[in-house]
Amino acid sequence: MKPFKASALLDVISELFSDEASIAVSDLETYVYYRASKRINLKISPGDQIKKGTITYKALERKQKVSEFIHRDVFGTPYYGMAVPFLDEGDVQGCVTAIFPALTSGKSVVTLKVNEGWIPVPFSKIIYVEARDRKTYVYAQKYTGTHKYTLNEFDYVLPKEEFVRCHRSF
Repeated sequence: MKPFKASALLDVISELFSDEASIAVSDLETYVYYRASKRINLKISPGDQIKKGTITYKALERKQKVSEFIHRDVFGTPYYGMAVPFLDEGDVQGCVTAIFPALTSGKSVVTLKVNEGWIPVPFSKIIYVEARDRKTYVYAQKYTGTHKYTLNEFDYVLPKEEFVRCHRSF
């Protein structure tokens, strides 16, 4: 049997993620693989040094999985990342990183479609969000309306300190 290339395996693994996610693989100092998604491209090239402040850097430094929002001052584009270091006989050898578009861009309101039109609702007034009948419903203190974002997109928009994804529909 002919051995396969690691890059071919990574391309296949990348297909498991949605078109939303870019995938990066690094050793301890540089990126060795990068596949940009349709929605976000950090313009990483194999051989680029891992920048301080990136999600990859944080996961390697902490030697554990890290998931958080990274501000635009690192790559020029804000993103939400999830990075997991991989080990060989207990030693960190590198990291696999999923990079998702950050939809926040400093917003603190969600604009809801209600019978009367469109109403901006501050995050602090949202009680919960539900996916039902192919629509996303936002339940706020005074209003209930729909929004174009999916629940996965709301995962990036809503502050993690105030909202928890408790079910695939809520």
